[in-house]
Amino acid sequence: MASDLPLGQVTQARSSNSGLANAALPVSVRAPGCPSLFPSPSERGGRGRGASERLPKKVSRAILFPRWLRIVIKSRIHVSSEEQLKRELEPIARSLCKSRNWELTDFLGAGATAATFEIKTADGLRALKIYAPSFLKGKRGEQVRRRFELVVEHLKAHNCPHLIQVYEGGEVKKTLYMLMQRAPGQCLAKVLKLVPPGNIRTIVHQIATAAKFLEEEKGLCHRDIKSDNIVISNDFANAVLLDLGVVRWLDEEGVGTDHEGQLPFVATAQYSSPEYMFRLSPPGLNLWRGLTFYQLGGLIHDLVMKERLFQDVVQRSSENRYLIAYAVATQIPSITHDGSVPIDLVLLAQRALEKDAARRLASVEWSDFLGGDKSRQNEVILGLRTGQVPARTATASPVPTWTRGLEEALDRRLIEEQIHCRHEATIHSHDRATLIFSWRPEINILPGQAEIEVRIDLSHQSSLIEVSGSSELRVGPLKILEHGPTPIVSISPHPGEQFPLTLVDQAREAFISLSAQLVTTYSETSPKEIEP
Repeated sequence: MASDLPLGQVTQARSSNSGLANAALPVSVRAPGCPSLFPSPSERGGRGRGASERLPKKVSRAILFPRWLRIVIKSRIHVSSEEQLKRELEPIARSLCKSRNWELTDFLGAGATAATFEIKTADGLRALKIYAPSFLKGKRGEQVRRRFELVVEHLKAHNCPHLIQVYEGGEVKKTLYMLMQRAPGQCLAKVLKLVPPGNIRTIVHQIATAAKFLEEEKGLCHRDIKSDNIVISNDFANAVLLDLGVVRWLDEEGVGTDHEGQLPFVATAQYSSPEYMFRLSPPGLNLWRGLTFYQLGGLIHDLVMKERLFQDVVQRSSENRYLIAYAVATQIPSITHDGSVPIDLVLLAQRALEKDAARRLASVEWSDFLGGDKSRQNEVILGLRTGQVPARTATASPVPTWTRGLEEALDRRLIEEQIHCRHEATIHSHDRATLIFSWRPEINILPGQAEIEVRIDLSHQSSLIEVSGSSELRVGPLKILEHGPTPIVSISPHPGEQFPLTLVDQAREAFISLSAQLVTTYSETSPKEIEP
């Protein structure tokens, strides 16, 4: 959900009824170019408060807040209220239920982009999420669809009991739907004051289990862990992490970073770590694990203090739109200890909410949140920092980078041979991608308007990148013939290595061969008189 505002601005889209506290905010932030996040009057050119008051409003705002930190809350898109989304999307939900023999039983709620309904199926109660069609248009819609496909393809039928289960997803009436687990219970944020202190460690353990599963088993980061995205059972014994809408690959390149002069940012502002909000660290394991630990610290804060992180700041933000960013950058959350919660949990929250990412990663480990390690609990109590900063992964798959480079190089090679193609690259995941080149040979063997589509797949498996090819002969939407898949080459990549130039030659040979095989097969199965 990237913004197209000028570089150096942050745009926050907020629901008219949910408030900034609960919204997953699309933000564009420019990394700072000054020595401190909030410069002193002398750093602003020696102008004190009196000077700024005498300046025009726009000028004084520019002095008080550097360009890279200006936050503009601007209604650039219409965000429907919960009731409006319900009225808009309920007919779609009812139509889908009717076609699938489901029964719509309740409206569960709506966020900025979708509404969720409770339905009864042959397999029991489920949650049905219907996306607002207006959020599926343009570049923003492309990002929503990409994340949707990631969730459906890679998180369907997973085996983590504390992560919302996804059963299926697809298209319905020009929008998207997702069928999910109907987790019993209530939104944790709404019952924080009722959570027994003795249940806090269990809740933290369960949500950390889900976050660790995403990172270690799936190579993903949730990015929006907060009490609003957790369902807790009525006995406060079982927690489930919801909202997979902004998950991303740990080693994904080019998405979520600088794009056409923007730094797209998707998260909840008050639960975002400083290095993530202000783009102080490059994408990678350190950034995403640091963000996860920070948000788990925010969860402990909410459970101990029985209110959302920076709740007082959010309540005042309608009068001063800079307050949330300022709090994230400078304010240490207050966590008091009255003896009802184990002291190690309170101290763990303080460590996890550390502003400096390197110190946070050096002092917090997964085992701290998962519990059961008494020695680690004692180390936290005694202030011993024995954690280790995880190295940035040197084995990140080069598939996304190779795919984009190969697309450009192969297109140049084919143009040199007077072969002009439409082409596109699709990055399916951090280790799998596809190139598609479509063209029309100037031969009369094929039917009119026939088009050959050559597909080149790259997949990183174990220590090898497997490259394979396939092809199709199409006339309009109809597929006449297909061939493949056929292996092209296996390559053992080296860290940081660009794709080998020989791969261009191999891809070119596969393109020619796969195209020729289609023409040959068609001529044998559909003989016709060939005109000179």
